[in-house]
Amino acid sequence: MRMQRTLLGIDIGTSSIKVALINEDMRVVAIEKLSYRVEHPQKGWAQIGADTLWNSMIRCLQKIAIRHSLSSVCAIGLSCMSPGLVALGKNGQVLADPILYLDRRSTAQADAIKALLDPDEFFSITANNVMAGTISCTSMLWLKQERPEIYEQTRWFGHLNTLMCYRLTGVAALDRCNASYTGLFSTAGERKWSAFLCNKIGIDISKLPPLLESIDVCGELCARDVIACGVPKGIPVVIGGADSACAAFACGVISPYDICQSVGSTNVLTLCIDKTLFSRAYLNRCHVVPGLWLYQGAMSNAGSVVNWALDTLCDDLKALAKRYEEVPWHLLDLEALKSVPGANGVVFLPYLSGERCPIWDPCAKGVFFGLTRATMRHDLVRAILESTCYATRQILQIAESITQHHYDCIDTVGGGARSEIWTQMRADIMGRSMRMLTMTDAAVHGAAMLAGIGAGVYRDVREAVSLCKTGGKLLHPNVTPMERAIYDQRFDTYLKLYPAVKDFFELPNAKV
Repeated sequence: MRMQRTLLGIDIGTSSIKVALINEDMRVVAIEKLSYRVEHPQKGWAQIGADTLWNSMIRCLQKIAIRHSLSSVCAIGLSCMSPGLVALGKNGQVLADPILYLDRRSTAQADAIKALLDPDEFFSITANNVMAGTISCTSMLWLKQERPEIYEQTRWFGHLNTLMCYRLTGVAALDRCNASYTGLFSTAGERKWSAFLCNKIGIDISKLPPLLESIDVCGELCARDVIACGVPKGIPVVIGGADSACAAFACGVISPYDICQSVGSTNVLTLCIDKTLFSRAYLNRCHVVPGLWLYQGAMSNAGSVVNWALDTLCDDLKALAKRYEEVPWHLLDLEALKSVPGANGVVFLPYLSGERCPIWDPCAKGVFFGLTRATMRHDLVRAILESTCYATRQILQIAESITQHHYDCIDTVGGGARSEIWTQMRADIMGRSMRMLTMTDAAVHGAAMLAGIGAGVYRDVREAVSLCKTGGKLLHPNVTPMERAIYDQRFDTYLKLYPAVKDFFELPNAKV
């Protein structure tokens, strides 16, 4: 009897890396996760050590290998947060640790690009806006201007899957899904590097890696560290794509107007389209499914602002969680339940790292509004959780106005989707049912599925999706008419608050 083949999915997230061993029936054999911290060596910077990522991935593999043989692995697929710019030398050495989408060091370079290029022209090519870190060419230009020796030595500018691909195979490549967030790629047109934009912005096009579809094999495994864990040498490595797109794929978002939400360090509402009709309110990219595109309403802070609340407001809850081996987030949920819908009048802007969709403001800051002497910690915690729900409601309203399509139910995945309390809050505030998929680690599933397609385990994307089980608990809106009115009022305050205070963010002492 033939031994069943297995696939390895690797997902490089903002706060952790996950490695999953999945069989060809799309059942998880084993999954390991290791957390790490984003590094902030200077104010406004956000990066992660390349060696930290690689070593964390190897440790995950080693943990899996203790319990399961990896000799049946027939392909590896990659998923990564995006963008995360990496500069590689001619021998693959890392010249600059990955610069993340949260990074604001290239604000001056972003402003220079805006002055150089007509915004309409830039958007017509890239389908995206210019914002520091959010498109990786601003970070490339920062390296050119502020670290010219690194720029000169750079052979390849890529994203995090470029880094992993090179270390796994010795080959540099980038998928079109990730390339969409470089600001140098023709997302809306020929789906290739734009010589026009490279020349205008001043990035050498020869430093950009070969482009692949997300289902394409980028090379064969030759990394000794990985082979030492028992993974067969020479198996294909598939380039994969951005984590939110991989997650959407695993959720079955493969047809026009399919929708899902991934809640991790960031919160991304993803909508599939088959025509290049893009909105400036959104990030727009090629899907990991060839021939399709994605609207992505990407917030910069969701789980990360919850972690901030734990670190800043709730040391006692963290200590309690450690003492009783509880998940700290669960205790934070219970803290929020001590408050009431509408957080006792407190509204929060969750812009701790600037904000992407839909305001596109790298200078935006977090704001608590409505504090009184009656305000308690649990009100602040609830306001933080509610703020991410208001933000998602705002993003969904924009999507529905563009597509003229109403959504009654939204699938939700990711670490934040494990919280029934937070997910119910989202259903109540948005007025939509939320399905908490049992497959919460969707991005790593998507990476494995792409590996299976690239290696010929599956005929096509539809066969892979048909095997991926995505059932889950359905939560309907469950509020009284009075609570609904309170949420609507707080949402209106949320929408008006940013325009009312945004000018203060740009004062000299408020700069990122």
